[in-house]
Amino acid sequence: MATRKKSANTQQSSLPLPEPGHDYDPDVPSRENILSLLRGADKPQSLQQLINHFNLTRQGG
Repeated sequence: MATRKKSANTQQSSLPLPEPGHDYDPDVPSRENILSLLRGADKPQSLQQLINHFNLTRQGG
């Protein structure tokens, strides 16, 4: 049976992920939380529904 050589991409993917820095605002929902909500919903969610679900406020600008 032939063996596959590990590509640079395969080796890179096994590296540990960097620790999250302080560049992230903890009050902003994570991409995973937003996607989980959208995938679990029975219909598309409006921006206002997302704001309400995550207890956010809109800022002008």
